[in-house]
Amino acid sequence: MAYTINETPVHWEDVRPPDRLPPWAEVVWISVPGMPRRLWFVSKKGLSWQQRERQETIRKGRELILAEAGSSSAA
Repeated sequence: MAYTINETPVHWEDVRPPDRLPPWAEVVWISVPGMPRRLWFVSKKGLSWQQRERQETIRKGRELILAEAGSSSAA
C-alpha cells in the first residue's frame, strides 16, 4: 500500500524500489531508530527547495511509522 505525502508516493519496504532510475533521482529510505519497518520514496537530487520538500516527506514518513507502531501495539 502506498501513501502520498506532498504528492510523493511513499511505500513500505515490502514493495521493492525500482531497479533503474534516471540519473537525477534516488531512492530515499525513511526509518525510525528502534522501529522494524521502513518506508521509501523516489526523490530528485539537487536544488534546495527539493531538499526542503525531501525533509518534509521524511518527517511525515517518520510520523507514519510511529503511528503504525502505536496502532499495532494497541491491538
